[in-house]
Parts: sequence; C-alpha cells; structure tokens
Amino acid sequence: MMSLKFELFRADGTSDVWTIATPVHVGRQDPSCSEPASGPFEQNPRGHRLIVAAAINRDVPRYFFSVDDDDEGGIVVRNQHPQCELVPTLGGPISCNGSRRFVGSVELMIRERTTLRISNSQPTSDSSQLYRTLNSQPLDPMTISMQIGDDLATHAPDLGQGPGQGQEIVHLLQQVLPVIRESVTTDSFFRAAAFAAVRIAKLNRCIVRLFHGGEFDDRAEVFEDSTSGEAMSRLRQSAPEVSDTMINRVRKRGLTQIFDTASPGALEGASLANLSQAVAAPILDKDRRVVGVLYGDRWTDLSMRPFSDIEAKLVEILAGAVAAGMARQSEERQRSSMQVYFSDRVAKYIVDNESLLDAKETDVSVMFCDVRKFSSISKSLGPTGTVSFMQDVFTVLSECVERTDGVLINYIGDELIAMWGAPDSQPDHAFRSLSTAVSMFAGIEEIRDRWKDKVCEPIRIGIGVNSGTAAVGNTGSRIKFQYGVFGNVVNVASRLQSATKQFGVDCLVSSNTAGQTGDNFHTRNLATISVVGIPEDIIVHQLVTESSDNWQRLRSLYEAALDDYQAMRFADAIQKLGQVLRNDPSDEPSMRLLGLSVEQLRHPSENFSPVDSLTQK
Repeated sequence: MMSLKFELFRADGTSDVWTIATPVHVGRQDPSCSEPASGPFEQNPRGHRLIVAAAINRDVPRYFFSVDDDDEGGIVVRNQHPQCELVPTLGGPISCNGSRRFVGSVELMIRERTTLRISNSQPTSDSSQLYRTLNSQPLDPMTISMQIGDDLATHAPDLGQGPGQGQEIVHLLQQVLPVIRESVTTDSFFRAAAFAAVRIAKLNRCIVRLFHGGEFDDRAEVFEDSTSGEAMSRLRQSAPEVSDTMINRVRKRGLTQIFDTASPGALEGASLANLSQAVAAPILDKDRRVVGVLYGDRWTDLSMRPFSDIEAKLVEILAGAVAAGMARQSEERQRSSMQVYFSDRVAKYIVDNESLLDAKETDVSVMFCDVRKFSSISKSLGPTGTVSFMQDVFTVLSECVERTDGVLINYIGDELIAMWGAPDSQPDHAFRSLSTAVSMFAGIEEIRDRWKDKVCEPIRIGIGVNSGTAAVGNTGSRIKFQYGVFGNVVNVASRLQSATKQFGVDCLVSSNTAGQTGDNFHTRNLATISVVGIPEDIIVHQLVTESSDNWQRLRSLYEAALDDYQAMRFADAIQKLGQVLRNDPSDEPSMRLLGLSVEQLRHPSENFSPVDSLTQK
C-alpha cells in the first residue's frame, strides 16, 4: 500500500488536490451512501472512494475505475466499467475491464475538459540502490528526425547542460546522426547503433536485443576493441553475463536504467555479480511498447567511471534511432507488399493511412484486359517461352496502370484486372481508365516489335471498361493480403472485354464510363446490348486511339445507321452501312449491323427489340 497524489482539473479552471492511500475507486457520487459531491470518501469496505463528479453528472460512471500500486512502485489503473473506455491524455484508451501500468504519473479524461492527474506522492523506495532512472520519458521513435542536420538536437530534451558541456553534446550528437540516417534496407543500422553507443558512452560492449514473446534475439554485439572491423575481441573472453535483472526492469518500466556499483547498496541478482556499470535503454514500437533494449556495460579498470546523464540520454536516443529504423523497415515491407497492387505514390499513402483498405462502397472504373489468341501463342512458344512472353506483356500493361495510379487487382491466366477510384478517392477515375487503355495499345506495339521473330500470330489485346459503384477493400485472409472489388460493375467490365471479340473491336467502354470523359477520347456508339448474367441493358462504345477525317465520317454514318436500325428503318440503315463499307470494308461492327438489318428486312420480327443479345460470356 502506498499513498498517491490525485489532482482534479475542472473545465471552469478550478482544481483540487488529495493524497489518498491505495487502493482507490474513482467515480460519480452515490447519494445513497452519503458520499460528498467531490473528494475522498473513506467509509467503503473495498477501499477508499474518490468522487470526481456530482450525482447529476451522469456522463461519468458511478464506479468508473480503480487505482492501485504494484511491487515496483508503478501506478496500476483498471477500468471497471463494462461499456465505457477510459482515456488517458497520452496513449490509447484502456478498454472495458482492462488495466494498464504507468510509471511516475498518468492523466485521465473524466469528462469533457475535466482531467484527473495521478502521481506518486513521494519517491518510491527501490529494493536496490544500485539503479537510477532517467527522469524523462524516452523519445517517441516516430518523432525522431530522419533528416540530415540538427533536428535531433531540437527534438532531444534538456540534458542539463553545464559549463563546457554544450560542445560535448554537439560532438556526441554528430555520432548519433549517422545511425539515424543509416539505410534500413538491411540490418546494418543495428550494428551502427551498437558501434555508436560504444564510442559515445565509452562502453566495453553494446548489444541490441529484440524480444519475440518469451524469446529474444541479439541483432548486434560490438566490443570496444573490435569496432574498427571484424577483428576478434579479447574483451569477449572477460565479458560478464548480460544482466537479466537490468533488462527486466527496462521491460517492466519502459525507462532507461543505469546500474553502478559505486552507488551504496547491495548487489541484486547473480547476473550483476561481475558487473561494474551498465546502461539499458528501451526500444519502443509505435504504441510505445518495449520490443527490445540497447544494452551497454563496462567492467575493465580503464573504463571505470560513473555514467553521466548525457551519455545515458544519448544511448537512449540511439535506442530510439533503432526503433525508428525498425519502423521504417516495417513500412518498407508493407509498402513493398502494397506495390504488388498499387503505384508507389498510392502505396506510400496507404502506409500512412491503413484505414483506406477498409471495405467500403465507392464509385470506381474497372478494366479487364485480355491477350488475344493466347492458346496459339503459347503453343508456338512452349511453356518457358510463354512465361517470358506473358511477363513482358504484363509488365508493360502494369506500368500503364501504375502511371495513372490505378490498382492492379489480379492476373488470371492471360488476363489483367485493374481499377481506379479506390482506395484513394479519384473523381476522374473514368478518365484515368481510358487514358490507361490508350497507353496499353501503344505499349503492345513495343511488344510486337520485341517478339516479332518468335510469335507468328498478330499480338493483340481486348479491353473492357465499366464504371459504377462497387464494394472494395482487403478481401484476403489474415495469411495473405488481397485487395478486391465486388459488384455488378465488375461483371459488366468482364462481359465487355468478352464482347470485343463478337464486335470485332479492341476496346469496348460502357456509357457509364464514356459519359464521364466528355470529348477527351475517340469513341463511337456501337450498340445497346444485353449479356448473360447482367439484368440491365448496356450501351457500349468503341474506343480507338487515333482519329482521322475518315474515322469521323465512319462514326457519323455508323451512328446514324444505328439510329435507323433501332427505329426499325432497316432500309435506311442498310443504305448508310453500305457507304461505310465501301470506304472501310474491314469495319466489323458495320458488317455485323448490316447483317442484322438485312435479316430484319427479309424476315421481320413481330417482337423486334433494338437491344442486341449476346449469348456468350
């Protein structure tokens, strides 16, 4: 049992201070128990009560949370309410029925603009006088600057500079900064941190130790007499055991610990028996959990001198640099996995805002792109050649998607699926999708040139694009990430890609997409179609990459003929389509519409529909 200091700061600027022995139960006034409207109430069999709100303030639970101490002198706060979270002013909330340990002090939100600060009312007595702890909290690793310059000195707390210490601090910081700038593509920054700690704190040895549950992994171990290379260390032979006691104190308290046998008191723990001085600083993750320690010690006569606070603080900053490096490694790994689906710009954006991957409904444009006559091509190239060919094709097509910040949803056989409009909002997603389609056709020209001596078939692609509302998000498992899209908009895009074969064109675009792009692309209205599995009729447009006077005439005549056909003026439609085919006899959509018009003129249908039914998927 110990006494804690409670300071209640109210919205109106008033405050109260009480010192109360633990345990303490905090909450709203209970009038039935003759409790005061504010302050301690000692007639409770479970311990002291602290009233922080009058009975009328029903937004504060009556029995909100309890405060106790532990054997290490820490403050243990337990949320006793089954529904309300308890929110510290720093750090995440304490869940219902959850608890958290704090060192030194904690400030908790009671209600709007009302907080309760809890702190040790007197210095805690430690079972060993051999330790001391730096008074300040370790730096948040996410705030440590990665820039070259003096940012670290700006972020570092006041180290109690005395006369002549300013230049020493600057000199030591200059040795810390290279570690922060060290590349994290490898684990070199672990070793760089250990080297720097040995130099800065005049250590005989430094270890970077990371925790994995109940196990640990020493990622670097550096001795003073081997810092210049890989030479064998003589100090290794005389090195004492690493102090588990010291490391456990850091893990429990989250604070830098300093051990010095010059201090009064008795040795604590067998692992400290041969140790003279040691310092251990916590390596924190983004949630400020201790995931490792930077541990350094001295045991030779030449190094026997007390640790200064400056040295200990800079070791602590180096531990923060290691933590920052680990965070950067994690971001790089996450970004690399994201780059399978997203452009580099979008991947970086998602790493900073993971909520973008949450499932949601949004407006998107979806593309299906298929390689024509793939079976014939693969037969001529063989398995190995086919893999090389498709890697080349998919690389070119994927680069087109990335240039417009699209999402690569999947590769299925000889087909690529892409999307625009998510996870980051893109109001011009339709424009991006058609721009990509145009660049894909240009890219296929390069493929043709590279493979002309190996592929006898003409290399072509077919593209279908549709826009609309879809459900998007991470649809994968906890084992494998998979960004997916679901909805009718996807099915239509797939059917349009398939329908390009039946119309004899390279790209079909729904009116939902074409209607959002204005006159920025060269399109013509081909037909109104119905396809298997899609309940709505779809107006489809052909997209071409280039326009000419001949194309403009062809489009005008064809669209006029389509109007005639849909109005059952079949003779007029035939006459116009004849003009189209005289100038461009290879125009397959005109030949198709001509055949339909002639059939209706010769064998009129009693139930004629201008909607063109496609029976193939």
